[in-house]
Amino acid sequence: RIDRSWIILTVYVDDNVIFAKHEQELQREMQRILKIHKGTIVKKQKQGNGFVRDLLGADHYYSQKDRVLRITMSAYIARLGKRFHMSDCKHVDSPSFDEESLLEDQSEQDFPLRELVGCMQWLSVICRPDIAQPVNAVARFAGTGKVRRSYVKAAKKILSYLLSTKDVGLEWTPKVWDDFKLVYGELCAELKDFANFSDASFANRVIEFKSISGSALYFRGMAVVWKNKKQTLRSMSSAEAEYIAASDALGVEESLGFLDFLTGSSPVPLFVDNQSAIAIAKSEEVKRKSRHFMIRYHRVKDAAKRLYFCPDARQKADPLTKNNVSLERRMTLFHTANF
Repeated sequence: RIDRSWIILTVYVDDNVIFAKHEQELQREMQRILKIHKGTIVKKQKQGNGFVRDLLGADHYYSQKDRVLRITMSAYIARLGKRFHMSDCKHVDSPSFDEESLLEDQSEQDFPLRELVGCMQWLSVICRPDIAQPVNAVARFAGTGKVRRSYVKAAKKILSYLLSTKDVGLEWTPKVWDDFKLVYGELCAELKDFANFSDASFANRVIEFKSISGSALYFRGMAVVWKNKKQTLRSMSSAEAEYIAASDALGVEESLGFLDFLTGSSPVPLFVDNQSAIAIAKSEEVKRKSRHFMIRYHRVKDAAKRLYFCPDARQKADPLTKNNVSLERRMTLFHTANF
């Protein structure tokens, strides 16, 4: 420690990042680690006013001068195009498809589907939340072990979209944060550094007709955590699906060990685009028809004070729950649209 500064070390398998305020302290700690554990320091590459480093297959561009952080996987996507012989595919504006189409052509095809789906899932985890829902939809069917032509067609469409938008990724600049505060500060006067969004698609899963929850946590206008999942309880209405999605979003927060450290335990606003779900959470009366899911997801009622209504057009978690979403709507995961 120098001048009460702290060193932060993040570890992901064999890729590690270390942060410190002072260069001298940083170098000393790295050398201490390397004396015990073998490793290689990944050198930064100069690019414009900043530098680029490779981490987890992603290019991290940062510039202290311009105050820019950008995370993309364009090189990784280009390699996927070559690997699966799709480098020259047609331009596609959306990875969307109807889930019912996955049940259409059931003839088998010789194609490394699980490998492609696995690569695209990695992309969706690192910096492409816009493909999370369509990739997960294909993954559910590919997990059966059968390679159907309809599955391959859907997977190739997602890859075509990625190749058409390979430079898209996460970005933070002061303007990104200012735009975010301008739009969502109108909805929540208590907006600080973090904001959470939850959304649901009612009975969107084919076959079992369960709903899908989506949540996206933003730090100063940039998405840092996102998740979509099938709801375990079969929802009987859109309000019920949205209520359960809010509970799932709160569950994501609870699983993050760093959130209390960064927020000082101050409540993070949760934006929900369903007035009925918010009304159920804030109501002192528990109606009989709501009791079966309110008891199971009671933490939403406990957190009712930090629920804020968010118009559907401003709901950032929406693309995490639906396949058929416009490109403009999908891109709101990465930037804040003007309203």
